[in-house]
Amino acid sequence: VSGFVVSAVLALSIPQAALAASLESLASRPFALPAAPSAFAVPPVGPAVPVLPFAPAARPAPPGSPAPGESFLARVTVVSDGDTVHIDRGDKTFKARLAEVDAPEKAMPWGPEAGARLAELVMGRTVSVKVREVDQYGRLVVWMSVDGEPLHRRLLAEGHVWWYRYYSKDPSLGELEAQAKAARRGLWADPA
Repeated sequence: VSGFVVSAVLALSIPQAALAASLESLASRPFALPAAPSAFAVPPVGPAVPVLPFAPAARPAPPGSPAPGESFLARVTVVSDGDTVHIDRGDKTFKARLAEVDAPEKAMPWGPEAGARLAELVMGRTVSVKVREVDQYGRLVVWMSVDGEPLHRRLLAEGHVWWYRYYSKDPSLGELEAQAKAARRGLWADPA
């Protein structure tokens, strides 16, 4: 939603006298286009209105969160869906999302199967975790391994997740996805 639309919608709830004064004030100002189109901004109508960005702003890491690059062992206590779990480090529990892959949501085709497979692999088990970052929802984004095997690679090879190209620089993950797609494994079984 643009600032103009938000201002226009909110202007409807502004008392008529205040709106008229704001419009009169704007009409009396000289207006010229700036030299650089990227610097162009429409002056607000009425009082300043905060505009929400399309994506939520990054949240700070939860208190006591491990730093990016930190590795530790943790036990998986909850599997939320095909790429998100809750892990207990002993001193603290965190919500963690697998790095470089994306699973279908629970209500999407293959979502329940992806979640069930992740639960089968990790529920109640001790996993090795390496933190990549904290995402905009406050979750740890992690690489996770079970018995030395990286989970994101296994789930990709089995066709339970997609390669999250935008957040990955590892082309070998694209090869794993292509192999699963060619073999019609997991979510790739449905030609649609």
